[in-house]
Amino acid sequence: MRIKGLYCILPELNSILEYTDFVKKLVKFRPNLIQLRIKQKSDRFFYDLAKKIKDILKNKDILFIIDDRIDIAISINADGVHLGQDDISPLVARKIAKSCGLKNFIIGFSTHSYEQAKKALKLPVDYISIGPIFETLSKPEYEPVGVETLHRVKLLAYKNKVPVVAIGGINQNNVDDIKRNGADAVAVISAISQLDPIVIKKIKSLYD
Repeated sequence: MRIKGLYCILPELNSILEYTDFVKKLVKFRPNLIQLRIKQKSDRFFYDLAKKIKDILKNKDILFIIDDRIDIAISINADGVHLGQDDISPLVARKIAKSCGLKNFIIGFSTHSYEQAKKALKLPVDYISIGPIFETLSKPEYEPVGVETLHRVKLLAYKNKVPVVAIGGINQNNVDDIKRNGADAVAVISAISQLDPIVIKKIKSLYD
């Protein structure tokens, strides 16, 4: 299973230099996956930055996932793409990947309820995320689903052999609950933006 452990979603920074310096510090913590999500910058910025991060991660045994932009993911030879409910369908993404000859291209998909997760597991996805598990400023538009929903989703996903990534409000005080309820990986944003060693080391200790 390639999707496991510490899944780091990079915070929004201002310059390419800030991003690359940040990623160089982050790799010292040995995350399992890094996702690049850009909302407020140009396509050129996104592409140039993704290329530089890909170079930094070369031979580091860290999967590199691009949020939303399958075109950029494929063009820089990233490991995969993560799609949201309002992005192109995983069905379309899989067709695009296959048309480019990419057999091992990873497709992740965000879900925010048990019903969404149930539908997602019928799609050609390599993992799904479920959340926010707890309250979080990064997803204020969604109600927390709680660890009970995470557990139900994991039971369903286990039958389909699809890894589950928990996301939303996860910290050193509640990550044990996340692990107990079956998450294969833990996605963190705020803890990563601060490079918080307490949170990072706690997650690594549970999953390594």
